[in-house]
Amino acid sequence: MQADPTPLNVAPSRPNVPATENSHPRNGASSQSPSITEPVGLCIICQDQEAIMAGTDCGHLAMCTSCSDAVMSSSRKCPLCRRGIERLIRIYKL
Repeated sequence: MQADPTPLNVAPSRPNVPATENSHPRNGASSQSPSITEPVGLCIICQDQEAIMAGTDCGHLAMCTSCSDAVMSSSRKCPLCRRGIERLIRIYKL
């Protein structure tokens, strides 16, 4: 009996997005608004808003403001690693 050559845990591949010479912020590209080449990290809980709140204990940037308020008033645990959260910080992107 032959083993199935297909790996079990395969992450979905990203679509091929052509990179341009100025697509990286260091090369002068504008990072004002997200585009297809700059994916936005969504809140791990609601998957609706941008993740802008990070736990100072573990450093995971994982939640939007609304979901972070809910987590801090209930479990106070990071939704990614389950480590306790003492404080949150708002991450500002340029």
